[in-house]
Amino acid sequence: MADPHLLVHHKVDNVGVVVVEDLTAGTEMLCVVTEDNSDFRLTVN
Repeated sequence: MADPHLLVHHKVDNVGVVVVEDLTAGTEMLCVVTEDNSDFRLTVN
C-alpha cells in the first residue's frame, strides 16, 4: 500500500488527520481507516 494522506480512526468518523504537507487542489488522497486498515479515496478541493 502507498503512504496514506489522511487517517481516520473509525468508518463513522466525520474528521481525520492529514499526515502529509503541501496538499494541492486536485490531489487524489489515499485515506486509511486505522480501526480495520481499510482505505478509500478523496479528491482535495
